[in-house]
Amino acid sequence: MGINATLAGIASELNADILFTPEYSDKAIGSVRELRIASEMMTLAKARKSAPKDVGLDLLMLKEKRRKPVMRFHDKESIVAKENAKWKLDPKGYFRIGICEVEGESDRKIYAKHSPTGKRIVGRSAKEVMDTILRLDMVSLLEHVSYLSKELTKAELALRLNRSYEQDEALF
Repeated sequence: MGINATLAGIASELNADILFTPEYSDKAIGSVRELRIASEMMTLAKARKSAPKDVGLDLLMLKEKRRKPVMRFHDKESIVAKENAKWKLDPKGYFRIGICEVEGESDRKIYAKHSPTGKRIVGRSAKEVMDTILRLDMVSLLEHVSYLSKELTKAELALRLNRSYEQDEALF
């Protein structure tokens, strides 16, 4: 990511019109898109006579050195997934999920506050919090368990990436 942004910055300073970047390896996948976005950022920054930040474009890309093989299936073997149209409130209540700082501790943690009981569960991982919710029998619907698992995992990812987290909002 950094090299493509640097290349785009240098090209912008030199008024270069053509840029080249290869996508020859797993860790270079997406380089063309990345260079295009970086070039657009540099063009906007140059027009504004400012640094290439807060221009309304985002260069965040998560990459890996070696990609894992992708499973291949025939369409006849697969059941097409569909989202449920109805949404039911769990009779045992709902949770407000977030990230908090616990007094006297340096690490931020995930919290899940249950309504109507007001009980607050705090943990370092989505699994810790979810296991505690299940152990305390605070949910009764599988759909609710699925939703909580998704949101708790997003909160854990936000912690790992040092990002803010808001329930029901996209992380990126």
